[in-house]
Amino acid sequence: MDTAFLGAYPSVIDIGSNTVRLVVFQGMPPAHERRVDQKVTCGLGRQLGRTGRLAPKARKNARDAIDELLIRAARAGAATPALIATAALREAEDGPEFAAALERRFGLKVRVLSGAEEARLAALGVASGMPHARGVVADLGGGSLELVKLSHGRTGRSASLPLGHLRLYHRHHGDFAAVARAIERALDRVDWLPSMRSGTLYVAGGSWRKFGKRHIAAAANAASLDGYALVRSDAESFARHLIDEFGHEGETKESRVTLAIASMVLEHLLARGKPSVVVFSTRGLADGWLVDSLARAGIPFANLALAGARR
Repeated sequence: MDTAFLGAYPSVIDIGSNTVRLVVFQGMPPAHERRVDQKVTCGLGRQLGRTGRLAPKARKNARDAIDELLIRAARAGAATPALIATAALREAEDGPEFAAALERRFGLKVRVLSGAEEARLAALGVASGMPHARGVVADLGGGSLELVKLSHGRTGRSASLPLGHLRLYHRHHGDFAAVARAIERALDRVDWLPSMRSGTLYVAGGSWRKFGKRHIAAAANAASLDGYALVRSDAESFARHLIDEFGHEGETKESRVTLAIASMVLEHLLARGKPSVVVFSTRGLADGWLVDSLARAGIPFANLALAGARR
């Protein structure tokens, strides 16, 4: 058993394409809570689609953010955070060099996730709150879109696609026709999307959480976002509404345009897969890291089968 889970709160710092995020957990899944959830926007992946490299200023911002978040974790009584990194460090030409620089600076291993690992952890994160989830998990980040089949805690076929909302925004700017073509080309690579037909699509990631919150607000109800469900036609019509509202020519605010792009990704995914329902999850990669780490430490967890977690 890993002593990191004894007497201290497990914690992880997720070095993403848009943000660097600390999560400190309390309790065991599925009843676990986020004792600390703090993120800093750094934009490591801003230039990835155009230059293939990390944004220089963002590198400094990310180092400073990790400094700050390690202090925050210690003050919260957390175990030393694990450092995990996703699409920006995985795909950037200078990603390995930057990961090595972070390891030297902080004396901690940086685990750069493969696309398949990121997809699996995202699915386990969704399952940590919905143990009986059965369908396809889609996790949209700043740098990539992860798709993975999920059935009662067991993950199946997966794909990692270069469809992060930040990547598409900086690569294509206001050319939404080019964004649509990029989405279609990437989805062409996933031959198992038709298996989603009439099933459930579980969506995670910050931009799609904003999507869900906006729908709840527009419906003027007090529903919780976690587990919030929309039939496909409602999700499609609201995606089109956000695209029309924020995707018009002349819109310059990044957060509004990236929400429109995230809505485009969802719209195209729904058209390809034709699920019956879309379910929103507030849990994702960090929660999946917790589940995976507990399994590797030999600590039983809920009723999830966690296939492959002890590899």
